[in-house]
Amino acid sequence: MPTSVAIAAGDSAKALAVLADWIEEFNQALEARSEEALAALFLGDGYWRDFAACSWDVRTVHGASEIAVALLRAAEPNTVREFSLEPGKAAQVVERPQPWERSIEVLLTFDTASIRGRGYLKLVAGPGGEWLAWTLLTTPDELKGYPELIGSRRPVGELRRPPQTWLRRRAVEVEFSDRDPEVLVLGAGHSGLSIAARLKALDIDTLVVEKNPRVGDNWRLRYDSLNLHNEVWANHLPYLLYPPTWPAYCSKDKLADWLEAYVSIRAT
Repeated sequence: MPTSVAIAAGDSAKALAVLADWIEEFNQALEARSEEALAALFLGDGYWRDFAACSWDVRTVHGASEIAVALLRAAEPNTVREFSLEPGKAAQVVERPQPWERSIEVLLTFDTASIRGRGYLKLVAGPGGEWLAWTLLTTPDELKGYPELIGSRRPVGELRRPPQTWLRRRAVEVEFSDRDPEVLVLGAGHSGLSIAARLKALDIDTLVVEKNPRVGDNWRLRYDSLNLHNEVWANHLPYLLYPPTWPAYCSKDKLADWLEAYVSIRAT
């Protein structure tokens, strides 16, 4: 049964213990394939948001019983298992207005047959004071067997014989005159460029097409007062973070120029 214990603001040690108990029960319910035990761990109004990590689809499931059914349906073919607290990450006890005055939140790791994933869990006090999941988020972090070409796996560089400059090789790459791409991405906006960068790091030949004349025009050509609606640190692109001197809420033109530069900088 879910743990029922009072947790004071700032008591991260007790919060971690409650979270660890919840995760242990969650893993046991998954392994036992118990729909009833899984549903009992979620608030009746809870949510599971999966970004193609467990179900190979982007989906939101609402309601404890519906979440239990969907989790078991995804877990069997994809071997979803081994949820645990992410090492080195502290639990947060968060104070907020109604409907819940307090929640405890933490980052997770988990495993499937194909991916290593990261997740987010938010527990709130249920009707009887027991800590139940209101939000579970699951996202892929690494595709097994397809390591990214970063760090020690990064490309060697321009050591070709006969020599070919990066500029000439890049011109051939972007034209796709000698081959077809493995993946076609529609739209060179934030999401399109992010997925293309990740695919490039997996050595997957990817073509991005954009209807506007320049990358970034989907921001550049909009109304003058447009800014990011949340902070820049929530909008980083893969492998290249925004400069730490940038304003928290970046203007549209600044972001548009960054997207355009990102295409060239991220090309290997």
